[in-house]
Amino acid sequence: MVGEYIDFYNQRRIHISVFPVQHLDEVNDKLGCLVVACGNYYSREMTALRQSTNYTGKVITLSNFDLSLPESYENAQVMEDIQAVLELLSDQKSRMTYLLTWISRLANDETIATLFENETRETISDDNVIRYKDYLIKGINDPYIKKEFIADLYRMKYVYPDCGDVVLDVGAYRGDTAIFFADKVGSTGKVFAFEPIKANFDWLVDNIRDNRLDHIIVPVNKGCDGRSGLVKGVTVKSGAPWSFLSDEMGEQNIEVVELDEFVTDQQLEKVSYIKMDVEGFEERVIQGLSETIRSHKPKMVITLYHNTIDLTNLPLMISKLADYDMYVRCNMEGPFAVNLYCKPATKA
Repeated sequence: MVGEYIDFYNQRRIHISVFPVQHLDEVNDKLGCLVVACGNYYSREMTALRQSTNYTGKVITLSNFDLSLPESYENAQVMEDIQAVLELLSDQKSRMTYLLTWISRLANDETIATLFENETRETISDDNVIRYKDYLIKGINDPYIKKEFIADLYRMKYVYPDCGDVVLDVGAYRGDTAIFFADKVGSTGKVFAFEPIKANFDWLVDNIRDNRLDHIIVPVNKGCDGRSGLVKGVTVKSGAPWSFLSDEMGEQNIEVVELDEFVTDQQLEKVSYIKMDVEGFEERVIQGLSETIRSHKPKMVITLYHNTIDLTNLPLMISKLADYDMYVRCNMEGPFAVNLYCKPATKA
């Protein structure tokens, strides 16, 4: 049973909600075991434990990255799948980025990923606005989203949105990526921006209107899934972009659409480019997108960092649907910007 929150550092006598926070040394003699459970990596917390406390007892460590690799995924199969993905990747930079991502996860050490640090000198503003060319994108109060925008995650030298492209922006949040795409595809292109969370969708609509991009961007107040219907969603009241779909934990109904069905209903003659960042639902979205991938062979940028198993499952899944040249890049430090870039394979 959890009786209190324990601080490794020196912020004593603060409270989190109704729970008192004590320094670990103050309760050292009461502990038979310490559990260090983290949403991401736990290496930093373990370093703090060693450097800032006198605790020498038993420690159990657990991270979300551990949990997102199923126990049924045997080591031999993991290694076989990693090798299969490496053979799919089209350049050495991709293979090194991919292996380094695995190493950082296996070590539960985010400092390994500092090699990916973006050295762009642009500063991050303190307000809730992203300024891009002549556009103002409002409601962006999360500094990480601003860092992602500066890092230019959704294009690389082989995969990028181009003039006249039809784009599916899956996980549009408040419009930052949709506006970036609209600028690239121009008036002859189209961007369908999917955002299921109403509070974020309202910002998305406002940003489209205020930047006079209604003729290019079509906002869609739906999530994307393997089939159309209703699912439960978990929302973040702070407005951070970490809302996600979960039948187990969701507190509100979210309408979702199968993208193959959407493409058919909209009578889209082409789908040129797909960006996918849906907080761990990427595999299910791809399941509902398989016919579009086979028939349209769009360029794609898909996040690989939400679930550890995505590092193998998603590239292997895509490879079975169509012939692609695949690249892995990470333009930011930390674990949250590793993307799979898919370019329709060049015919020999």
